[in-house]
Amino acid sequence: MARATAKVQSPTQPTQPTLGLIGGLSYHSTLIYYQKLNEGFASIFGSDRSAPLLLYSHDFGMIGRSQANGQWKDVENQIVNSALILTQSGCEALVIASNTIHKFVRIIEASTQRPVLHMGSAIASALVKNQSQRVGFLGTRPTMEEPFLKRRIEESASVELCIPTRPERDEIHRVIWERLVRGCVDDQDREDFQIFCDDWARRERLDSIVLSCTELGLLGLKERGFRIFDSLEAHVDYALQFYRDRSMHFIHE
Repeated sequence: MARATAKVQSPTQPTQPTLGLIGGLSYHSTLIYYQKLNEGFASIFGSDRSAPLLLYSHDFGMIGRSQANGQWKDVENQIVNSALILTQSGCEALVIASNTIHKFVRIIEASTQRPVLHMGSAIASALVKNQSQRVGFLGTRPTMEEPFLKRRIEESASVELCIPTRPERDEIHRVIWERLVRGCVDDQDREDFQIFCDDWARRERLDSIVLSCTELGLLGLKERGFRIFDSLEAHVDYALQFYRDRSMHFIHE
């Protein structure tokens, strides 16, 4: 008896504008991105709606080891490859669910010919709305020390960014890499970071602090005489504007 076989259909291009989410950097924050993007989309277009997006989730252990060993070209190659997969699948724009990986924005855009919805622009937009002026800037060591995010924020928001001392930067980086990206958060971590932020804001006369690592929001820090801006939340709001700008595709006729 002949066995019936099903024909495999070739994938078709998405009919709606679709975001490509480069995630897994780490997956703990990627989960929050996915949830908040869908919640935001539903709040804009209707409670039965969900955001058209494609997710490429990296193995952070592999990416992290390359970063720790200074093998940034290897990291770049992995990120660009994922960006190409997403754009060749029909994504119109990309969201990188990581602050540190924004150091590769230029090569990603050149390789894919698609825009990256830039974390720096998202943070700057939030700071402008708050009329922030003197802003503390926390993240991984590369994010705090290199210009790939700071320059765009300072130029776009006309703010003064302040970073902690070298020993403080080393400790913040250690906690992010040894604990937060592994989903390890406890009351001691929260207390230590809160005490640091309270003292730092007072010492440096900061009106705002940016959590420029997508895992720092897991700490649930409190605003005590200064505003806190979670880069992940600012980035989600910025990405939702992509959908608003193309709302004709999403509104029921």
